[in-house]
Order: sequence, then C-alpha cells, then structure tokens
Amino acid sequence: MPMLYTKGMSYVPYCPTCVMLSHAWYFVGHRGIRGTHVTCLMVAFRQDRGTRGAHASLVYMFLLLREALTWASSFILPLSSGCPFLRSTAHRHSVGDRINRTGGLAMVSCQYCAKRGLECRMSSLKKECGNCYRNGVKSCVPVEVPVPNFEKLDQELARLEQQEAEVDAAESAALEALMAARAKKDRLRKQRKILKRREQQWVDESGKYVEDIEALEAMEWANREVSTLEGGLMPGTPALDWSVFMPTFLEGDPGFAEAIGDTVPGAGGSS
Repeated sequence: MPMLYTKGMSYVPYCPTCVMLSHAWYFVGHRGIRGTHVTCLMVAFRQDRGTRGAHASLVYMFLLLREALTWASSFILPLSSGCPFLRSTAHRHSVGDRINRTGGLAMVSCQYCAKRGLECRMSSLKKECGNCYRNGVKSCVPVEVPVPNFEKLDQELARLEQQEAEVDAAESAALEALMAARAKKDRLRKQRKILKRREQQWVDESGKYVEDIEALEAMEWANREVSTLEGGLMPGTPALDWSVFMPTFLEGDPGFAEAIGDTVPGAGGSS
C-alpha cells in the first residue's frame, strides 16, 4: 500500500481508490489507531510548504479537526463506500465469490444476472445469489417468466392441421390422377400393338394374291386393247377373224372360246 506524508503526521497508508483530485489526506481518529481507515477527505489544492492564504487556513482547519476526533470517530461511515479496503466490502466479495464457486445454478436467473448475462448461482449461505451479494444488490428477484398463451398455440396448431389435411387431399387426388393416366397409357399401348399385328397380317395375306391380281390386270389390259381395235373398224366392215390369230392346237377348245367371249367360226364345223 503506498504511503502519504501529511504535515504534522508521520507516514500513513494512502488509499489510491479514494483519490478524486490531486491528493488525498488520510486522517485517523486517534493517534493510537494510526493507520486505521476512518474517512478520506478530498481537497482541491496542492500540498506545499509555501502554501499561504486560504490554502494554509484549510490545512490548519483539517489538522485541528484531526485532533478533535475521538474513539467514536471509528464508527463514522467512510465517504467513499466503494473502497476495496473496507472490511464489509471485502466480506461481501469473499462470500459472493464463495457462492459463485460452490453454489448451484438457479432454475430461474435473477434480474441482475439476466441483464448482464452472468451465471446466477444460489447457495444456502445467503438468500441472494453470489453476484447480487457480492455487488451489494438489495433485491435479488428472479426474472418474470411470461405465462404461455396456450389458446393462441392451439389456434396455430389447428390451422396447421387444417393445412396438412388439405395437402393430403391434394396429394391423394394427384395420385389417383396419376394411376388413371398410367392405366390409360397401358391401354393405348396394347391397342397400338394389336393394330400393328393386324397391319402385318393384312400385308402378309395381300401378298399371296399379288400374282393373281397382276394376271387379272394383264387380261384386263389385253381386253381393252382388243376393244380399242374393234372400235376402230369402219362401219360395215366385218369383225376380225380371230381364227387367223388362233393357234391350231387351240381349235375346238370351248374353254378358250369362252375366255375370248365369242365362238370360233371354225370350231363348230370341226366338231
């Protein structure tokens, strides 16, 4: 602890926390309790041997006040209550630190700890938490826990359940539509396969009669040629004598005569 020399006094402990201006005058109530912190009186002047006038008068006044103090002055409260060298403050700090080390976490944090983001620890040593007792907080009350609004919660749950039911219904309808579309697709594929098989069957069957159709077309073409030739004859001209063009081995064949649509003139005589 630093020492301060005052006029008319020996070296006494100097409290740096209580210094608010340039110097602190450390007084004791009795010469026998020198060094016991009773009060720190602040002055706004510099301690100097050459101090005169009002400053010197203040110095003498403080010295006289020191001599007038008695043993009862030890009960005078200090002007600076936050001085760390006070026994009460040291006691609070020691007990508060003990509670913070050994105490258990409170179920609900107090307002002081919750506001500062500290751990609120409680112990059987004191009714206050460690932080409140250490810092001299008079009221260590838990934070107000709001009452849950279950009615609003139920309304929200009902709304979500209704939306979920609507989504389920839409999903079921979509699945039904998908199944119907797949069934229709399968049916169309089967019909297309049937038509393809029928097409192939028709092609195969029609291919069997291609030669017969070509022969008929050739005979029709020959008949048209003959009709054209007969139509080109002059009136009064006798019809063509097909016997001239008839091979000798076909004479007398009634089938051939029926095929050309006329009776061969020489056929009747030969029969």
